[in-house]
Amino acid sequence: MILRRRRVQLHWPENIPVSGLRSLIKHQVPDQEQWLRWALTAVSLDENGRRILQLEAVTTE
Repeated sequence: MILRRRRVQLHWPENIPVSGLRSLIKHQVPDQEQWLRWALTAVSLDENGRRILQLEAVTTE
């Protein structure tokens, strides 16, 4: 088994509370069944002031 690290950035809509992030991530990441572990590593703002989530995951090939 080969392990890879993957980084993903997702837009975090204003209407989604912190408690809804897990569900948001599950719906926006199509290949999540290959993720062994993942972590939310950063939250930032883009040039338009929208929130961006940074995820890092360990995946299998």
